[in-house]
Amino acid sequence: MITKKLFGTVSDNFNYGKEVYAYTLANDSIELTVMEYGATILRARVNTPAGWRDTVCGYDALRSYEEAEGYLGAVVGRIGNRICRGKFSLDGVDYSLYINNGVNHLHGGKRGFDKKLWTATVSDDAVTFSAVSPDGEEGYPGTLTMSVTYTLTAEGGFKIAYRATTDKRPYSTLPTTRTSTSRARDISALIRYLSTPTDTFPPTTPLSPRAR
Repeated sequence: MITKKLFGTVSDNFNYGKEVYAYTLANDSIELTVMEYGATILRARVNTPAGWRDTVCGYDALRSYEEAEGYLGAVVGRIGNRICRGKFSLDGVDYSLYINNGVNHLHGGKRGFDKKLWTATVSDDAVTFSAVSPDGEEGYPGTLTMSVTYTLTAEGGFKIAYRATTDKRPYSTLPTTRTSTSRARDISALIRYLSTPTDTFPPTTPLSPRAR
């Protein structure tokens, strides 16, 4: 079962006044609530022998997500980490990104995926959020089209599926969702190992990830 509810209205200059909706996917074992702003996980409640338990941290109001310095529950990107001094080279071209973490670029910059208003599509058993990062946004090359799909599982958990396409050779990792658990004993109900088979990855330096 999937229900939809108004969560708030955006106050930033990019999407001022636009409504943000939250979607709750529920079965007998878990209730997962996600919203259009940042494709963010608002709540994950699991049914335990002691009753229903909240398992992730979050805020009660949209304004808190807009103003927070952290990334609770949100999809971050294009890069999910720091880029040393906000600089990289790709195919012989040097790029400079927005600096938002000391001297580094963090989690996509000033307005990464966590600050975007995603478009939601609801199916029988899943919610998919879609967003576009245009060429040059935050300094990145190429237009990146991104989707994130949340689906409940029969085992009492949920899956997150990321998909991205680009019109140029990208410098990007698939964005990640940043959640913080509220109860250590409930973590096993949510955490699974993530394997990303690849033969390429952004290099690190002695100054990464925290250049000083």
